[in-house]
Amino acid sequence: MISGDNKRVLVADDSTTMRMFIMFHLVKLLPGVQILEAVDGLDALEILKKREVDIVLTDMNMPRLDGAGLITAVRTELKKDLPIIIITTKGRDDDRERGLRAGADGYITKPLDVVDFRKTLMKYLSGTR
Repeated sequence: MISGDNKRVLVADDSTTMRMFIMFHLVKLLPGVQILEAVDGLDALEILKKREVDIVLTDMNMPRLDGAGLITAVRTELKKDLPIIIITTKGRDDDRERGLRAGADGYITKPLDVVDFRKTLMKYLSGTR
């Protein structure tokens, strides 16, 4: 089990409900985790310019800058090699493929499966990519 102490997770999703749901599960899975919230890709980029994080969880469909645009900016402009996990709606294979092509490390689907969410988080927070 990985401790959430000293772990920083950026959650980028334009849905307040989805961010709250993800944060609820993050706190349960990683007690002590620090969570940063972004309402879209541009907001997430501003946070990443100022703060170091251990992992990014991003929705693919957001206003102003979508998940693929965020991933591309993180990889090319910010040159950050941190794990990025996309959040896609089940059955949206095109979103998943677009995110992975942009440089995402993995994905989880909505509705969120807590077991899959935990497994994915542990994989990337343990350094296994």
